[in-house]
Amino acid sequence: AAPVPIPPRLALHQSAFVGRRSERTMLNDCLSQVWAGERRVVLVGGEPGVGKTRLCAALATSASHLGAAVLYGRCDEEVGRPYQPWVEALQYLIANCAPDLVNPYLDEHQADLRRLLPDLTPAGVLPPPQPADPETERYRLWSAVARLLAHVSSHTAVVLVLDDLQWADRETLQLLRHLLSLDE
Repeated sequence: AAPVPIPPRLALHQSAFVGRRSERTMLNDCLSQVWAGERRVVLVGGEPGVGKTRLCAALATSASHLGAAVLYGRCDEEVGRPYQPWVEALQYLIANCAPDLVNPYLDEHQADLRRLLPDLTPAGVLPPPQPADPETERYRLWSAVARLLAHVSSHTAVVLVLDDLQWADRETLQLLRHLLSLDE
């Protein structure tokens, strides 16, 4: 069983999927490589309404049925909160992941993650994060996110869907770039 239930925005698209055979084959090949311990990044592009999210939902459903942790975050055209898709995906992970999988990591690293997820623990339970210059704080945050995803992926495959990246803020793209630049 998947350690995280499929996110509701992707579960809405679980009806029968027809067409896009070559795209689905390529995505399933990438999923097999992820199960083999490799990291894969897939960008799905196209005009609005052509079914990009639906295609990702089909992959997410397959991955979840195999036991992968599927995460989802979306950029909104007008809202533009910093790190919006990361906040959505990580809040979902922490709220829905098996506690024995995520809690040991959080016990040690949540001070840095609270910069992104301030509601992670009740106020007063942990001391506030140590203040540092903005670049150091950003690096500690990015490292905490990378370590959290690495921790979960050491137990199961992780499929992360970041939807509508064309509307992403600078911070969201910088964190994505940071994760993509890490050695496997």
